[in-house]
Order: sequence, then structure tokens, then C-alpha cells
Amino acid sequence: MFHNNDYRRIDDNSACEMIGEDGDITPQGVDTIISNLNDNIQETLSEIKDLEFQNSYSYPIGRSMYSDLNYHAKSHMFVNIHICPYQIRKSTDGTPFIQYILKKVYDTIPVPENEGYTEFLDFHKKTYFSGFHTGEVDLMKQCVATLKIIMASYRIFLKGDDGFSYTGFHNDDNTFYVFFDITSSWINHHYLSTNDTLWLSTIYEMTIIREVGPYHVSSNVTKLFELHQELNTLYTADEKIVKTPIVGYSLEDKTAMDWTMNLGRQREAYGNGKHSNDEEGVYIYHFSYDSCLDSMEKSDDGTYKKDGKLLVVIRHLLFYDNAMEYNTYENEENEKNDESITEDTLLVTGDNNKPGVFIVRKYGNQTPLTAHNTLD
Repeated sequence: MFHNNDYRRIDDNSACEMIGEDGDITPQGVDTIISNLNDNIQETLSEIKDLEFQNSYSYPIGRSMYSDLNYHAKSHMFVNIHICPYQIRKSTDGTPFIQYILKKVYDTIPVPENEGYTEFLDFHKKTYFSGFHTGEVDLMKQCVATLKIIMASYRIFLKGDDGFSYTGFHNDDNTFYVFFDITSSWINHHYLSTNDTLWLSTIYEMTIIREVGPYHVSSNVTKLFELHQELNTLYTADEKIVKTPIVGYSLEDKTAMDWTMNLGRQREAYGNGKHSNDEEGVYIYHFSYDSCLDSMEKSDDGTYKKDGKLLVVIRHLLFYDNAMEYNTYENEENEKNDESITEDTLLVTGDNNKPGVFIVRKYGNQTPLTAHNTLD
């Protein structure tokens, strides 16, 4: 009989614990083997779930793009490269949504198209001059190198071609928007201060409100999504459009930040209507970063506190089927009799007693995105 001595190699220290003097596997060895098997099973199940999730949606933006960047760039004396990394994330209830990485930039000369803002969010960009005509500069390699630097900022170190895929590019004359899918690397929620450079941004923030946290989104970004409408849309496996979620903000106790970021915020009471004041409460969010901070006065030391505890701003993704404007008092009786209002209805409020807020009733409709330090 042929024996392969390398079939089950064990390092010396482990072997002492796993195999007894009689040559049989020890109870500790059995435990180790079972533990390793469980780890392998969990890893396999996780891979299966990831594959099932990836097969549950499509983002077919590459169909309308070119792919040979070096070839198309050769006709220009210089090119402006914009790196556009994106990921498809899973919401609390498993619904996919899109996030792009934007970079905070500072422009000493305010651009009218950016509404006079000197600090705003844009794609990471760089200009290359005629070196690539002679082959001295490989633009595609430069783009990949820049992407790896961006990902390293999240402590994700891409090796070779693993962890991302090249989608293609759009160009407007000598300006090239180069897209990379980083979903397989998956950047989770993270803790930011307003001094941080990179911001994961949603379609709603880049195209509708043009704000992410306290920062304005560059007109370049918004125009790109207006010009190429397919960038705004995810599809289910049966080719139905996934509705674009909105974003809301809340002030939370910093000591409970990890709990909130993983499980969402807690319910609270609001108003008197049937759909806004259930016995178990609702989830309430401010329209913007600024309105969230404006809902509470600063402490003498410049921080935001409640009951002596430091607060952070948490940014949440909100899914909904339909929305209605809701005034706590004027609409109360009508709301009680309105059968079209379901658990998936977003209530948009505003009255003299409370500042405007978004209200959702179902836990699965909220997904925490980022936590922001209110102390710059």
C-alpha cells in the first residue's frame, strides 16, 4: 500500500497535543479537528451566502463602457483620470445598494458649479501628460496603483488582481472616469471625523441632495450620474429595479456606538397617529447632518452631549416603498383611516413642535452606514 507521509502534516507542537503516545488521537485533538471543521464549514457557508447575494442583483454598467483605456487615451496630449471605485452592499433586510468612494478636496478658488464651496467631495483624480504616448506611462497600471492606495486607507491591502475587478470607463473628451468593482473586498461601516479624506457615498447623496455628511458633492460627480443614468440603477435577478434608498441621521450615545452600528438605532415614540406612534415605537432620523446637530445645543466645551454623555452622529440608509408628508396633528385622523400606508411607508414630517424628520416603522428598512465624531 502506498502511503503519502505529507497527507496530514501537523507541526511538532500541535502533534504533541493531538496524538497520544499510543498513536491515537487525543480528546484535545478531536476537539481541534472538530473546531477546524466548524471553521471550514462556516467559511464555506459564508462564501455560499456571498455568492447567493451576488447572484441576487445586477449592476450592468459595463455594457455601455469602453475597456481599453491606454488605446483611447493616446489621442489626447494630456488626460484627466478620475478613479471611481464602487461596492454593492447588503442592507439589514438583505436588499442590495450601491456605494462609491469619494475624496474630500480643497479648492482655494471656489467654482460656481460647486455652489461656491471650497471643500467638497469628488472622485480621486490625477492628470497625466504626454508620457503615455511613448509608453513611459501605462495608464491602466497607474489607475490600479491608485485604487490600491485608496483601499489601503481602509486597511484593505489588495494583492495582484484579487479583491477588485475592472469594469470599464466613460470619457468626456480628455477626461476619463475609470470604474472598479470592489464588492469582493467589502468595506463595512466605519468611524469618521469630518477631517477624514475618503467618504463612502450613496446614489441618493451624490445625485439628489448632493451632500454626504457635512460636505457638498462636486458637480462633476452629479453630472456623471445624470449623463449616464444606468449608473443609478440596480436590478434584481428577475430584472426589476431596486428602489433607491435615502439617508437619514441620528445623534447617539458614543458608548453605545458599536451596538447601534451593528444593530441599528432603538425605537422611540413620536406623535399621536396610528402609524407614527405604535406601542413599540418607530425609528426617527433627521434630514441631514446639519439638521441633526441643530436639534441639540452644543455644550460649553464645544461637544454635543446628553445626560453628560458624548454624542456621535450616525448616518443611516433608509429603504421604503412609498412616502407621504405627515403632520402630527393635521393628518392624524386621515392617517388612521388610510389603508395605503403600510409598514414600508416613509413618513416625512415637519410641524411647529418638532423639526422635520424621516420616520420608518420596520426594523429591516434601516441600515447604519457610518458614525461621525462631532468633535473635529
